[in-house]
Amino acid sequence: MATLEQVAFRAGCSLATASRVLNRNGPASDLMVRKVRRAAAELGYHAAGKLGRRPVVGVLIPSITNPVFASSLSSIQNRMLVAGHGVLIAQSNYDPARETDAVAALLNDRPTGLILTVCDPSTSQALLARLPPTVLLNNLPTAQFPAAVTADNRGAGREITAFLIGMGHRRILFLSGNFAASDRARLRYQGYLDAMAESGLAALDVMQIPFVNGFDQLDLGMAMTSLAPTAIIASNDLLALGVIGALKREGLSVPGDVSVAGFDGIAIGRLINPPLTTIEMPDASMGRRPPRCSSTWRRMPPLPVISTSPIRYAAAARCAPSEKLEKRRGRHALGMATSALCLVRKEISCAAACPRRQRPRRRALPSARPTGRRCARGCRRSSA
Repeated sequence: MATLEQVAFRAGCSLATASRVLNRNGPASDLMVRKVRRAAAELGYHAAGKLGRRPVVGVLIPSITNPVFASSLSSIQNRMLVAGHGVLIAQSNYDPARETDAVAALLNDRPTGLILTVCDPSTSQALLARLPPTVLLNNLPTAQFPAAVTADNRGAGREITAFLIGMGHRRILFLSGNFAASDRARLRYQGYLDAMAESGLAALDVMQIPFVNGFDQLDLGMAMTSLAPTAIIASNDLLALGVIGALKREGLSVPGDVSVAGFDGIAIGRLINPPLTTIEMPDASMGRRPPRCSSTWRRMPPLPVISTSPIRYAAAARCAPSEKLEKRRGRHALGMATSALCLVRKEISCAAACPRRQRPRRRALPSARPTGRRCARGCRRSSA
């Protein structure tokens, strides 16, 4: 079992300083507090008589299997380790009713604070209870909970739709998880509607499916027949991968016959060939911001709204110009021909009004605009 001497040696301080920090009974600099608590956590040290008294913070996420929330959760745990807090985890599975029960379960352990990602903060019953200091993550702030860390989801939806319109697509389908289960998906859809209206295009009827177990056996046969979209935007990358699988089951290639785009920028989207077109969202950095707390979280004043922005387009190889898709559909009914790949990098600036938000700096990045020409050898390669 680790001793106080080992903790002090690892933190590079005296025994007295280590004792003051761990017992919270004397002054110490913020830097030294972080060093001592990190050393104690790494060594598994517990002060005598203090077992079971470590402060904890409750975290609610929709699903731990979603890489987006797993990334945020990892950042939260790392920050809490430094702050000397434990982390309690609950998930709602995108179910508003289960969300209320999950928050009640967290409150049973008397957390010093909560970090919550709810289905919709404007209607969530979980937020009606008497809660300790609470930060909303991935949700917009409310009058009762002004502390929120989120991204400009509506702006992201508008940008990815404008990108596809710029490639010549006019029939763009938005496929999403149920809006009642995610205000993020609804905001991205509203951004899609904004871009379509600005371009004078008619928006297709949205297609909603369950977030949990709704994308692995997705059937797009009826939608492709009745709506005939040339591009599909999914409300997150996991759904976009489900869309690609569903299109393959219909005998269609991506991007040869239909372009597909998503949101989040998860790592698995970069592993498929060609990579998934997506907008990268700052999930890990957002996860580092809510734990702005210490042993004094009980007295923590309301945090300001922290609004981060989508970062950039990831490799846009799952999208092709609309005119190419139409030509190939005429020549190959089963969609076995190929299209040229397009790589686009572009930063997206957050349009959310926030006086304390730091705007990301724009960088001049090379972009390749589709020209519709063949390669120098005059050949076409098969795409996935």
